[in-house]
Amino acid sequence: MKQLFTLLLSLLFTLQANSQVIDTILFENFQLDPFPAMGLVPLGDDTTWVNADEDGIDAVTQVDDDKRWTYAEFYFNALDSLTGETNYCASSYSYLLNSLPGNRNWLITPPIHVQDANYTFHWKSASYQMPRYLDGYLVMASEGSNDLYAGAFTDTLFQAASMVSISGNGQSLDIANFEFTDGYIHANGVTDTTYYIPSTGIAYGLLEPHSISLAPYTGKTIYLAFLHNSDDDNLLALDDILVTRSTASGTNDVALADLRFVTFPNPVENVLNVLYRLAEPANVSIQIGDVQGRVLQNLSLGRLNAGEQQQDLNLRNLPAGQYFITLQAGDTMVSRVISKK
Repeated sequence: MKQLFTLLLSLLFTLQANSQVIDTILFENFQLDPFPAMGLVPLGDDTTWVNADEDGIDAVTQVDDDKRWTYAEFYFNALDSLTGETNYCASSYSYLLNSLPGNRNWLITPPIHVQDANYTFHWKSASYQMPRYLDGYLVMASEGSNDLYAGAFTDTLFQAASMVSISGNGQSLDIANFEFTDGYIHANGVTDTTYYIPSTGIAYGLLEPHSISLAPYTGKTIYLAFLHNSDDDNLLALDDILVTRSTASGTNDVALADLRFVTFPNPVENVLNVLYRLAEPANVSIQIGDVQGRVLQNLSLGRLNAGEQQQDLNLRNLPAGQYFITLQAGDTMVSRVISKK
C-alpha cells in the first residue's frame, strides 16, 4: 500500500510540474511603504499605483496624509502571513472632520493586460469596527484609462456594505439593529469569527480574503481600483493585493478553476499563503508532501462555509527543495508544486 501511495504521489508531482503554473502578475503586501512612489492625481495613462483623495476633506485626525490611503500597522499587531513580521497594510479613514459626508478615497493599481480568462484578482480587507461604524468600499474596473475624474471607472466588481444608521440597540452584534448600504457585510454578516474579534457591544475586524475572476476583460488592458466611500464610520484596511494568472492543462482544470486554488509566494521561504474558494460548504484538508511520497504535514480544517478561504502554512522547518501541496474540499482534490528556498 505504501508503494502504491508513493507511486501515485510521484505521478501527481510529475503531472503538476508539467501542467500547472501560477504567474504573479501584481502583488502588494505593504510590508515596505509603497506610498511615496504613488501618484496622487490619475493622469489617465499612469503606469504606477495612484492614491487619490477625491473629496479633499480632512480626516478627524487633521493629519494631511490621512486624507487618503496611508501606510499603517494593522490594528491588532497581527503578523504578516509571508514574512512572519508585524503586519502592515493600506488604511483609510471615513471619520472626517466635523463628521462631514462625501468620503471618496481611491487606491488604483497599475495597468493590467488580461491576456486570457485565467486571471484572478485577490485581496484582503477589514473594517476596524462592526456592525456599528462598519466601513464599506467598492472594487471597480476601467478599460484603458485610470482618470476617475473623467468617469473612467464604470464597472463595479464587488461592493462591501457600510453602516448607514442605527435602528435598534447600537450595543449589539446583531446586524438587524443597524441599517446598511447594499453589499457584502464583513465576516458573513458578522457570523464568522475567523474574521472578527468579538467584544462588548462591538466587534473588531480581521482581514478577510476575497477574489474575483477577471475573465470578462480577456484581451483588454484594465485598471482596478478600491474606492473607500463610507460616510462617518471609522477605518478600513486593505492588504495582500494580488493578481494571478493560472495556466493549466489536463483533467484537473475544472476543479482548479472552481476552487481558484492559489499558493504564494513561490518559491517560498517561511510561510506559504493558501487561497481558495468553496462554492458550497465542504470538509477541507491540506497536505504537504515530498517527491518520495512522504506526507510531511496534514492539516484537517473541518467543515468550512462557502466563500473565500485563506490558510497560512508554516514551512520554516522544511529543507530547500520541491514539494507538492494538495487541497481536498469534499470529493474534489487539486495539487500544486511549490519550491522551498
